[in-house]
Amino acid sequence: MDSWTRKSRTLTTARERVAGSRLKFPEAKIAGYYQMFTRAALAPSSMPAKPFGLPLEILPQVDPLSLKLGETLRIQVLFDGKPLAKVKVVGDYLNESDSSVKTDEKGYAQIKVRSTGLNVVKVSHNVQREDRREVDEDGYVSTLAFSLPQE
Repeated sequence: MDSWTRKSRTLTTARERVAGSRLKFPEAKIAGYYQMFTRAALAPSSMPAKPFGLPLEILPQVDPLSLKLGETLRIQVLFDGKPLAKVKVVGDYLNESDSSVKTDEKGYAQIKVRSTGLNVVKVSHNVQREDRREVDEDGYVSTLAFSLPQE
């Protein structure tokens, strides 16, 4: 099961967020287009996972459903189909969001499985635009979700 959304968000004041670009809100302090992608492991599958061609992807290199609590999940992060180096990967976004590692030069990272039940691995990447008339940045978030049996 996979899904993605694309939304524009503009910050007009310190607290107000609205939908639309700087073209609609010229007084905006920050404006961006943001996309979110999810890959969910619902059944055992062959590995390494193949890319879907999304802008930002987390590819498990082993079947997450074959792992046990405390074992290591090897992943690769791709941006526009190419390995994304030195990006922060949050290993347990739901339970321990401060647990993170960085990808290596080839986009690989090792994540310790920290939870029985639902695990969500998260990566985000922002790209600043040269032409900022419409928005300042394009933001991307990708997650990999899988569940381990409760012990």
